[in-house]
Formats: sequence, C-alpha cells, structure tokens
Amino acid sequence: MRYLRLLSIAVALLLVGFAAPPSKAESQTVKDPAQDVYKEADGPPALSPGDKARDIVKSRASYGNRKLVLWVEVRSLASDDYAAWFSVKTSNGHWTTGFDKESGPAYTSLFDGSQEVLDCEGLRGDANRRRDRITITVPRSCMDAPTWIKFGVWMRHDTNNVNVIDDGRINAGYSSVEPKLGSRVTYN
Repeated sequence: MRYLRLLSIAVALLLVGFAAPPSKAESQTVKDPAQDVYKEADGPPALSPGDKARDIVKSRASYGNRKLVLWVEVRSLASDDYAAWFSVKTSNGHWTTGFDKESGPAYTSLFDGSQEVLDCEGLRGDANRRRDRITITVPRSCMDAPTWIKFGVWMRHDTNNVNVIDDGRINAGYSSVEPKLGSRVTYN
C-alpha cells in the first residue's frame, strides 16, 4: 500500500516536471526622447518642448494570454486634453486603437481600417496620472487572432486651428499619415 502511494507521488511529480511552463507574453518597449513634440498652428510645424501631456517618454506592446496590451508614458499626464492613438499592423490586417480624453469623458475605441469595431467585449482603456501612463487592452479575438503585430503610437491634441503631435518612434519629427511602426511582436 505504501509502495503504491510513493509510486503515485513520484508519477505526479514527474508529470509536473514535464508540464509546459506558463505562457509569457512577448513584448517590445520603445523609448522616445523628451521635448520632441511638434505643434502646427498657422504656419510650419515647430517644436513645442513645454508640452508635457503629449511628450512620449516610452511605449510598450505585450502580446500573449489572449490579449494585446499597449501603453504609452508621457512626461506629465496632468492635462485633460490628449488622445493616445496606436497603429497596429498585424499578420491579417491593420488596426487603430485609441484612448481619447480631448472633449468630454474618456473613451476607448478600436478601428478595423476606417470601420469602428463596436462589438469588442473586453476592450479597455485607462489613464493613470500617477504613472503618467495610458493603457489599452485589446482582446486578441477582436483583431481576428493575428500571429504577430507591429505597433506605433502618437500622442495628439487637435483643435480647429492647432494640432500637437509626438510620434513614439521618431526623434523630433512625425509622419502625417500614421505613427512609425516597429518590428514584429509574435503572439506567445
């Protein structure tokens, strides 16, 4: 009897040893130099080094555990006039997701091309002023479960006559079409 109990414990320990380790999301972190925000207002774009709410310091994408988690940190998230927009190219499409706090309450959205995705259960956005960070979580299923992603991020502020922008991957400059994308982050 004792022999059977010891044998079952040994088999259980052996099975635990061969079990797959928990999945860890693959990620990519990008640093961006301070004071490289551009402002367009009645003339050519010019640097606006005092704009802390849209001055990206760091951004990150983690892709695993059935979700894509994107975040961006700025020098100071004290203002209420900002929007974080991530461009996400995938193995099967091009998506845009944003956290907008420019007018009224904050909202999070996801677009497949130019079409807004209205039925994405689990799409979440959050602004943490203490950490100067905006985080967006997108369930993998809402993007047709791609095998890899590439991401870029803009911090923006738009009014009728002023546009303020920082691209998280370009030092002192930006693309007028979309944020610059990085290398692939594979689903893990």
